[in-house]
Amino acid sequence: MVSSGRNARYLSAGVDRWATISTCFVMLWSLVELPWEMDRGMSVEQSSAILTSKLLLVAVVFLSLKGITLARYAFAFLCLVSVAVIAIAVSSEYANSHALAVLSTIELAGKLSAFMAVASQLGAKSRRATTDPSLWRPEASTEARLSSHGAD
Repeated sequence: MVSSGRNARYLSAGVDRWATISTCFVMLWSLVELPWEMDRGMSVEQSSAILTSKLLLVAVVFLSLKGITLARYAFAFLCLVSVAVIAIAVSSEYANSHALAVLSTIELAGKLSAFMAVASQLGAKSRRATTDPSLWRPEASTEARLSSHGAD
């Protein structure tokens, strides 16, 4: 019989793996899409804005993969906003170019998956923090160590 703690660890590992894979997919897909986003008639400012957004995404993804919680929240927010914008625009994009609509649909699916994975990961982390008493008050473990050695 497998304990519930062991099941929670397996579930947590699966959520972490899903979040890592989907986060990497979103970053790689944004780089794959770059040639279609850049246009020869673009101004320097427009090109710079696209490249800056890609660099910022790579930075947020890197920090998220390093375990920075704030970066995970930022990445989840970016994915959610992108999903809303892409979902609205994909139908009009389909009328103009089937190829671009397919690229946008793949991006939409990837970002939706990444949002769900990272949100699940953050939720699991939050649940662990509320159920593990050692995480409630960090000083409590220090007090216990001091009292066990006779110091007060």
